[in-house]
Amino acid sequence: MENKKERKPERITTTRNSYSGYAIEVVRKGKPTQKVAIESAEDVVAFVGGELRLKDREHLLSIHLNVRMQVIGVETVSIGSVDTTIVHPREVFKGAILNGAYSIVLVHNHPSDIPEPSNADVQVTQELIAAGRLLRLPVQGHIIIGGENYLSMAEKGILAF
Repeated sequence: MENKKERKPERITTTRNSYSGYAIEVVRKGKPTQKVAIESAEDVVAFVGGELRLKDREHLLSIHLNVRMQVIGVETVSIGSVDTTIVHPREVFKGAILNGAYSIVLVHNHPSDIPEPSNADVQVTQELIAAGRLLRLPVQGHIIIGGENYLSMAEKGILAF
């Protein structure tokens, strides 16, 4: 019998360089004055977790990154129901291509507050990774936020990116 590692969700911490501040700056000035770098799942959660954990329906975001792994855009790709959302590769990559992104990071919430990925989450992510390879616009990770916790599919070894 295999000895499986227990996948424990991580806790969310927020920073001043959060998505809400970034979005307000983009609206006011047309572009942010500070570049937010994404180097880990913790950075993603600090950036968008404060907003997503409060949503009562699933939201899938695509964070567009430049070659230096700095945020150049954030797009809400899909808003679903309390336990599902519809995702199509065309919708995920369209905004990133138009924005000139080098790569993307996916992040979505689970309103149930349980950040464990469903089979559908894993399958859709596999399809998006394959589409990203074809487009040469790689998916750098997929993070699920559930309440105060989060899970990175890459860091937990669920998927290889």
